Amino acid sequence: FAEADVAAIEAERLAHAAALPLHVAEALQVRLDVAIRSAALEGVDDKMKTFAEACYRLDDPEGHAAAELYRAEIELVRDRPEAALPYVDLALGHLERWGQLRYAKAWILSAKARALLALGDQEGAAHAVDEADDALREASGATGGTAKARLARAEIAIVRGDGPAAIAALSDLIEG
Repeated sequence: FAEADVAAIEAERLAHAAALPLHVAEALQVRLDVAIRSAALEGVDDKMKTFAEACYRLDDPEGHAAAELYRAEIELVRDRPEAALPYVDLALGHLERWGQLRYAKAWILSAKARALLALGDQEGAAHAVDEADDALREASGATGGTAKARLARAEIAIVRGDGPAAIAALSDLIEG
């Protein structure tokens, strides 16, 4: 993770120097991914603010949705699922408003499922994963979205004490 962050910092610097705002946003996205995946949240609020500003300058629906999804993911890492849900709803709203990116919708709905599960709402979580699966049926090349939905489905099965269903969800992932 440390090496990825160092590379992303350099990519961000070069993208600024070359006046490439999309690449600035992509480098910031990598930095947020590193923070979230490593649960190293020191300074993440500043990174999030800079990423959101970059996305809004680009005025891209995917960027708007991504900014809200990252806010939700940060709240989930902070173990504040109740704070994550409004960001999930904002992210979904951005995608619905512009009718874009079914695979991105699956990622967002998977985050919603994780937040609901953390709040003890197993039925709501299962419904969110079902919605993610619906979005994936309409998407092509949605490997990441499929993985997120399968992992969320396995988490729900584990909470319900249904080991075979968890294994089935993960075996779908392995076979895919």
